[in-house]
Amino acid sequence: MSYGDYTYNLILPNGTKLYDNSETISPICAVERKMNLDELAGCFTRSRQRFQREFERALDNHCRIYLLCENSNWENLLNGKYRSKFHPKAFAASTIAWMIRYNLNVIFCKEETSGKLIKEVLYRDAKERLERGEFDG
Repeated sequence: MSYGDYTYNLILPNGTKLYDNSETISPICAVERKMNLDELAGCFTRSRQRFQREFERALDNHCRIYLLCENSNWENLLNGKYRSKFHPKAFAASTIAWMIRYNLNVIFCKEETSGKLIKEVLYRDAKERLERGEFDG
């Protein structure tokens, strides 16, 4: 995948697969998963340019992208309850700017919930697109 950690591949109504698994794909829906706020803070600080390029590729491909951050919530982000020295105001500003700039959907959850949420997000996205006939052409 050229961005994101998870996506779906499905067999289209015409019998072909949405993506060729032998190539790097640029999905139309992707979930980017982070273990916690510390990992996310690293993406906004040390790895910012790489992280930004990834989201720019997603935006260029009109990807619906979700950022799922485990063991986290807005309260901990806003109140600096994480190990990184990234200032809470800067952290919040970066997260919200990314939401606006890249049409990003942020999901905070417990680690034990992430698998179910990833599956549900990807399933619902594919279902909505199929019902709207996006793959009929």
